[in-house]
Amino acid sequence: MKSLAGNIVFLLLLPALAYAVDTEATGTTILRFEERSVPGFEKQKAVPATQFVGVDVDKIGGGNLSLHLFGWGRVDLADRSTDERTTDGNLTYGYLLYRLPKANGQVKAGRFFIYEG
Repeated sequence: MKSLAGNIVFLLLLPALAYAVDTEATGTTILRFEERSVPGFEKQKAVPATQFVGVDVDKIGGGNLSLHLFGWGRVDLADRSTDERTTDGNLTYGYLLYRLPKANGQVKAGRFFIYEG
């Protein structure tokens, strides 16, 4: 856990090391209220709160490097909404992107999806 916290702090301070960066942060919160009534079982009130967060940092250093992060987290505010745990989350993608200065190419390193074959 300490390693994860250290990595997050480093990533948050990374833009401060650059001279000029373009930063964009997005967030969406979804709060659901559910009442479950199944014959033979107790009634349940599920109130899961889900937060989606995205961060894009462009023009790091010389302008050819960028950082892209997106993830989500969920916490149950009442009864559990799943059979597993009361909290859950995931880093959907997180990668560094380097654009080649003299060619139309780019290099990615990290966790990302490939949509082309």
